[in-house]
Amino acid sequence: VIEGEQSGEVIDVIISHSFPSKLDFVSSNPD
Repeated sequence: VIEGEQSGEVIDVIISHSFPSKLDFVSSNPD
């Protein structure tokens, strides 16, 4: 379970770092 949680956190971090432009775009343009 712990490994699964860690993997989920790592994946979430990777996704967040993989799409900085998208996140920044959405944050800068709240349509």
